[in-house]
Amino acid sequence: MTSPGRTLLLKNAERIDLTVEDSSSPARVIWLPDVIDRPGFSFLAEFPPGWQRSRSGWYTQSEEIFVIEGELQINDITHQKDGYAWLPSGYLRSRSTAPNGALVVARFHGQPRWQRSKSFSPQYLPEETVITNAANVEETASPLQSGSARLLRSGRCNTTFTTDTFHGIVPAGHAIEIFSLNSRTWTTAKMDSDRIDISEKALCRLVRTSVLR
Repeated sequence: MTSPGRTLLLKNAERIDLTVEDSSSPARVIWLPDVIDRPGFSFLAEFPPGWQRSRSGWYTQSEEIFVIEGELQINDITHQKDGYAWLPSGYLRSRSTAPNGALVVARFHGQPRWQRSKSFSPQYLPEETVITNAANVEETASPLQSGSARLLRSGRCNTTFTTDTFHGIVPAGHAIEIFSLNSRTWTTAKMDSDRIDISEKALCRLVRTSVLR
C-alpha cells in the first residue's frame, strides 16, 4: 500500500466510456489527478477484449504507457504485463489491438490530436522511443535517493520507474505520482509537504517541478 499524500482509491472512482479515434469500441477510462498543474493528463484505460484500431496514424503529443493486465499490441510489438512504452509525438501506429483485453495506466504529455497517416511524422525523433518491460530491467539506485528501483525512462521533466518500497519525503525540487499495482490506488505528493510510504510494487513518475516553472 502507498500512503499518505493525496490518494484516490480507483474502485471508487468515476469511470467513463471514451471513444478512441478510429477504433472498434470505446475504452473505459478513469482520469487521474495531476500532482501539479502541467500540460497533459494521466488516466487508467481498460480496453475490452477484441478492441482494435486498424487505421494507421500518430498523435501530436508523446504518450507514456504501462500495462497492468492483459496485453496491448501496437504495430508488431506486444506489450504484456509490466510492459512500458514511451511513444514520442509522431510515432506511427499502423495497427493497435487488445485481443484479450488490456488494462493500462498512461499519460499524454500535452493535449493530443490523432492524425491519420501511413508514415511517421517528419518531427518524430526515433531515438526518444523507449519500449521495455519492468521485469527485464535491472534494479539500480532509486531516483528517490533511498532504496532501489527499476528505471524505465529518465527525461528532462519526468523520471519513470517501479519500486517495491520507500519511506520518506519527496526529494527537493520534485513532486511524485504513484500508481500502486496491487491495491490500485493513485497517490500524489509534493516535496517537503508529504511523507510517502510505499510497501508494495508501484509505478512512480517523479516530476521535476523546477523545470516546469
